[in-house]
Amino acid sequence: MSLFDNENVKKGWTKKKRLFLIAIAVLMISIFSCIWGTSIADKKSKKIVELEEVISEKSSKKEYKKVKVKIYYQPWLLAEKEDTSSAYYIVSSKDYFYIAKMEKSLAEKITKKDVENGYELVGFTDNVPSEVKNFAIDEYNEAYGDELERKVTLADYDDIFGDVCIDLGKDDFAVFAPVQYAIFTIGLIIGLLLLITSISLIIVYRIKVGQLNKSNKEDLDKLGEEVNNGNAIFYDKGQIYLTNNYLLDVSNLQYFKYEDIFWVYKHIQRVNGIVSYTCLMLTKNDGKQYVVAMNAKNNYEEIMNELAIRNSNIRIGYTAENQDALKMKKKELKEAKKNKKA
Repeated sequence: MSLFDNENVKKGWTKKKRLFLIAIAVLMISIFSCIWGTSIADKKSKKIVELEEVISEKSSKKEYKKVKVKIYYQPWLLAEKEDTSSAYYIVSSKDYFYIAKMEKSLAEKITKKDVENGYELVGFTDNVPSEVKNFAIDEYNEAYGDELERKVTLADYDDIFGDVCIDLGKDDFAVFAPVQYAIFTIGLIIGLLLLITSISLIIVYRIKVGQLNKSNKEDLDKLGEEVNNGNAIFYDKGQIYLTNNYLLDVSNLQYFKYEDIFWVYKHIQRVNGIVSYTCLMLTKNDGKQYVVAMNAKNNYEEIMNELAIRNSNIRIGYTAENQDALKMKKKELKEAKKNKKA
């Protein structure tokens, strides 16, 4: 039986295909949510009311209503938030002042000519941060202080600017269909990540299959026979086969003769103190190092013990003695390479 006919080897390929299908499914759900949410938003967004009408309402819930207001003066820059692409402005209709939040690029495009006959702003109502209210009151006092009997305070804010502002940066989809928007956004991000990951894994797997098929045919035939003869030990956690003469890393489609292995030790990779992954670091007699048995859980000691039984010359464990032995080995390899060139 061929190595690639082995059930555990085939599972490695099946998992990668399954991940690809999951990615497609997640993206399809995301697209469906987008279509659904857009349909809801299109219907609800047709109802637009005057901003002043909302401000005049005796309601405690005034946020996220689609409104419009016609302004007759250029926006007056008031305060910038952390997002420097947008800012708060004082805008004015013929009768009232309002606060508007919009992209700075849009505000800069509104000219005197645009507002002569009224320039319509369309957006959603929202609450105004208290620091912006303070800026607005300061600006109002500075502009009209000489005409006022007394300087206005924060308590007068709602009477001058209204209790909500108009935000031109909100999206109809996000406001009118928040659940569908969340599913679409999260699904799109996760789906694309899964798709890129699965395609990368499939490509790498195909390349490794090609490389494996180009390796020593005698070794490959012998490996296939040993993997399938019933004597091999398979570690599902870690995806490792130990046959009579070989270690086969199923996940990465790489194999090693026991006689070629110099050193094996358990390696724990941490990121900011948190364990990212655990594996076996395997060094061959030629000094090259490989990662095998990723996330093999509690199988590491057993795998290393089995390797030591199959080849007593394999150095086991991360010790100072084994580090020194590798340094000596690399020095010997370097000398041999130098002598060969000479």
